This record gives sequence, C-alpha cells and structure tokens, in this order.
Amino acid sequence: MLAEEDIVQKVKIILVPEDFSSSEHQKIVSCIYNLSDNKKHVTIPNIIEKIGDNDGESSYLLGLAIDYPSSLGYEEHVDIVKDKSSVRKIVYNALELAQKASAPHVTAEVAMEMGKKLIFDSQPVQMIQSEELFAEDDFEVYANKEKFPTKWKSLNDIYLPTEGNLCVIGADTNTGKTTLALNLAMEYALMNQRVLFFSCEMNRLDISLKAYSYLTLGMQKEIKRAFYSPDVDDPYIKNLKNNILHEREAKKNIIEILKKNLRVRSGEVGIEDVKREIAAWNYPKLIFIDYIQEMRVSKGHSRYEEIAQLAHELKKIAMNDSHPCIVFAMSQLTRSKNEKGQTTNLVTREASDIKNKCDVFLELVDLEHKPGDKPEYKEKVKMGLNIHKHRMGPRGNIELLFFGDFQTFTEPYDSGWLENLLQERKRKFCTPK
Repeated sequence: MLAEEDIVQKVKIILVPEDFSSSEHQKIVSCIYNLSDNKKHVTIPNIIEKIGDNDGESSYLLGLAIDYPSSLGYEEHVDIVKDKSSVRKIVYNALELAQKASAPHVTAEVAMEMGKKLIFDSQPVQMIQSEELFAEDDFEVYANKEKFPTKWKSLNDIYLPTEGNLCVIGADTNTGKTTLALNLAMEYALMNQRVLFFSCEMNRLDISLKAYSYLTLGMQKEIKRAFYSPDVDDPYIKNLKNNILHEREAKKNIIEILKKNLRVRSGEVGIEDVKREIAAWNYPKLIFIDYIQEMRVSKGHSRYEEIAQLAHELKKIAMNDSHPCIVFAMSQLTRSKNEKGQTTNLVTREASDIKNKCDVFLELVDLEHKPGDKPEYKEKVKMGLNIHKHRMGPRGNIELLFFGDFQTFTEPYDSGWLENLLQERKRKFCTPK
C-alpha cells in the first residue's frame, strides 16, 4: 500500500480498519485511507505527521517498508487479514447469540433466524474478479448452453428455453397456469429429462388427476367423478373406473418413464426446500414452481421484499456455476381498474418485482373473454402466450388452444385430431355400457 497508492482504493473495498486486530494497526490503516481520499501522497512522513509518534509507529512503518518494498502478493495478505477478522467476528457473534438466545422469551424459530443472520453477517467480502468483454469464446459458451425445446414450435421460434434462465409465466386466476406448467413438465419428462415440480397450492392427488387426464386424454370431470364418488356400486361409476384403468394399462410404459423422470413435491415449500430437493436428486435441469407467491418465506419483512428475495434466490439457483438449470416459476396476476374504469389484467407490484429479476416473462391470457368476465364452460378456449420480456431475444405473441376436458394446451394447427377425439371420449367416458 505504501509502494503503490492506486492499490489503496482496491484494498479499501475489502478491508476496513476494524479488520485489524491491534489498535495501532487500525490507526495506521485509517490514516492511509484518509490520505488517499484527500488526494495526498501515502508516505511514511505524511502518516507520522497525521498520527504522531507516541507509540513508536514510525519504527514499525520503516520496518514494513524494508520487509515489503513492493506490493507483490498484496492480495494474499488482504485475504489473510480478512479471514482472521471473520474468525474473530464469528466468535464474537456466537457468544452474543448464545447470550441472547438464552433469554426466556426466545423461541427455537427466533433463535434459528438469529443464527442465519449471524452466518450472513460473518461472510467475508471476496476480492472483485473483473472480466474483460468480448472474450474469444463468448459465442461458443452461449452455444454450448443446453437448450430445452417445448412441444410448441411457435414458442421455440421466439424463445428456446435455455439453462441458466429464470422463466416466469404469469396468469390471472383460473386461467390454466398450473395445467400449462404440468403440460411442459410432463413433456420434458417424456423426453427423458429429469424434472422437479413444486406445487404450493395443490396436493399430490389433484396433480395426479390432472396428469391422468393429460396423459390418457380422458375427460377430467369424469375422472374426478370416478375417483371421488362415494357410490362405488353405481354401474356408471364402475364403467368409468374400468375405462380409466384400461387407459392406464395401455399407457403403462409411458407412466413408468414419468415415474422415473418426474418428481412432485406438494404443500408448503420454501426456498431452502427447493435447494435441498435439487441437491438430493443430483441437480436436475428443469425446475417448476407453482406458484411463487405461495412459497414460504422468512418472517420480518414486507411481502414485496419477500417476493423480490424469492425471485432473486430462484435466479441464483438457475445460474448455479456448477449445476445450471432452468427454473419455470408461475406467478399470480390480478384484475384491476385502469384510468378509464375498465377491468384489465395488470401485473401486481409483487409480480413486477419478479419480472425485474427474470430472464423471460410470459403472460398467459384468455383471448375469448374480457378480464373480469366469468366465462361459461367451453370445450375449447383460444389462449394467448405473450412474451413481454426476453433478455436474449425478441418479444412476441403465440396462440394456443386449451382443451379443459383433456387438461391440454396445443397449437391451433395441431388441434383437429383433439376435437375429433373429444367427441369420441364423450361417448366412451360419459355413456354407460
């Protein structure tokens, strides 16, 4: 630091005077920083003039100048000082935590939160590792990132899901965001990709019924009726169950693939649960969160801060240097009045925080009903998937058709066979033999 003044500002980012154990060292470092900030030369005479020589600092400084005539290896010395400072801080904080946690009113949950804060506060600041732009392998690095095409060609033409991405899919209530996520998850699993699906809103059985309907192209309402009906001796219910079991047997091989590649966790889920499940299953490439506003978060912050922090953590999971993946996170949108008093779908402030963090933001919209309307049941509904944000490519809109009976989204050009099958399934599932 004495040899090259430009190093002072670099070290100042990492070390504060309090990182040094002795008060004499703290006084010297504080003086060096002060001289540098005031655009004065950092020399031994200037330091001695500022702090005096009551404790023999001049002899100590002269010894430093002789022992370390250059700044060679200063990074290692900075790391050592910071590491020792962190150790002292951990010991001090641990003693303070032990004293506070022993108070009668402190619960185990509060003590855990205090411990987490202790760990966070004790983390050492790392040296900044800057990188130059326009590296020779930039294009090669991006090209080597794993891509995950969906079953919808029109979406792949605009956005091809890529590892390292946080892709948020927003939708109004009862628009089909869970079904859309499950469609994607099951298709990826059938491509022999390992998929983790976190459902914070539905239980495992509800998800299974949706999956049965999608997989067997069975009428969802009738499948639910067969599963939930208390009248097990009713001939109609028996017929329904027989048809469902027959379809399940016909899809046995496909079901085995799904059981191998798709795991579902339902109920209360927090960000730490997501991290543990990912690590336990050896870091799968595809993660689905349904939906982000229902995730469990730590207490003591505003809801906006909690949601923003969740989005930040999900982004870190996707960008993991050792195990990158793609995270699809569903997000709840709300209805609101615009300036003209019209009811529209607007992104909530919570979802806005999510949108700022993500790489891609898609909105699933009902193209046949106005926001605020209570749509009547229809066998087929025209839906739009609007790409509002795309960091690495264009924005745009694609059109999908939603067959609620089959819990299936498909592209319009590929819908004719589903419409024909729908009529056939009505006869098969809804007409007792």
